[in-house]
Amino acid sequence: MAARAALLAALRPGGGLGSSSGPGAGRAAAREASARGCGLVEWEGLAVVELSGRGGRDFARVLPSVGGTVGSLALAGAEVLLPLGSAGEALANHRRYHKGGMLLPWANRVAGGRYSYFGEELVLDINDVTHDAAIHGLLEGRQMEVESCGSSSASLVYTFTGEEAPNGGYPFPGLRVRLDYQLEGGRFVLSVHASVPPQARGPVPFNFGWHSYFKVDDASQARVQFDRRGGRQWRRLVSDADLIPTGSTVLFEAFNGSDVIGGTRRRPRIGMTGS
Repeated sequence: MAARAALLAALRPGGGLGSSSGPGAGRAAAREASARGCGLVEWEGLAVVELSGRGGRDFARVLPSVGGTVGSLALAGAEVLLPLGSAGEALANHRRYHKGGMLLPWANRVAGGRYSYFGEELVLDINDVTHDAAIHGLLEGRQMEVESCGSSSASLVYTFTGEEAPNGGYPFPGLRVRLDYQLEGGRFVLSVHASVPPQARGPVPFNFGWHSYFKVDDASQARVQFDRRGGRQWRRLVSDADLIPTGSTVLFEAFNGSDVIGGTRRRPRIGMTGS
């Protein structure tokens, strides 16, 4: 799989890596969940999972009916993400902003909506017309199953049918994805697990991203720190003018916890081009 397609991992048969729903579906699901002690509740007609930690100081709202999107996250009583303010915004979110969205089976853009799978050209719908690309996968807007949930943790699953992309653009039925959400000791932990059945046609292209919008007053003055303990290095994918990865990477030394992002309030920047 070409790196330009941003499908950067292959799940092999038998192995793995660590339908839309409207507001009317929420009431019955919330009643059923309440009966089994789950954190699933009704929010403006949508069934959502609400997690709580440290006596309510930490809070997360997860939306199974729109692909496991995180609609709200507060730690120590402060909202840390730009929240989805209503069910209507949540249902329309994946069409433009992808706030809190789970991006899979690919994140970023597939150039021209086309990629090669063992010599076979597969075609995806173009949903980023500006850059002539298929963007951010197929899960957003789809109903996920609540496999388990409690007061501070939940697991959602989705099994691909192979018909999510029109015209057979992602023909990999049986790909099973589980997303685990947990509030733990003042942290929010998101874990992703993906597997394919032994009878799968071959390695399955798969990539994941979480489209989180962190809430800050002035992004240009914000400080971000990546984990560089033990000499760990981070590299950035180089992108072209259409924001498609070229396959090249460069050492990324920003986000060191000391330097602010820079730029201005209206146009924050960290000196990266095409990102």
